[in-house]
Amino acid sequence: KARLDRAIELYESSKMHPSSCGYGHCLVTLSAGTPHVPPPRNPKDFPLYEASIGAQYLLAAGIPPSNIFEEKVSLDTLGNVSIINFWNKVAS
Repeated sequence: KARLDRAIELYESSKMHPSSCGYGHCLVTLSAGTPHVPPPRNPKDFPLYEASIGAQYLLAAGIPPSNIFEEKVSLDTLGNVSIINFWNKVAS
């Protein structure tokens, strides 16, 4: 929760200084989770991605969906960076 709260603070700050994000808007990226802790499960016993849970929290805080990227493949920071770099190249 602390990381999500910090992301909200940074997002709110970026609205006052749009150039701080380089593209005029900030994108909050969320990863699938971690291999070190079992994922939480829904009532039907399906695993829940940390990215989905975090996105719900950020949406409730007022961050628009267009500023949230749910990356549900990687389980660590390096994997997250690799996936995001890949999507940046595909999108450009």
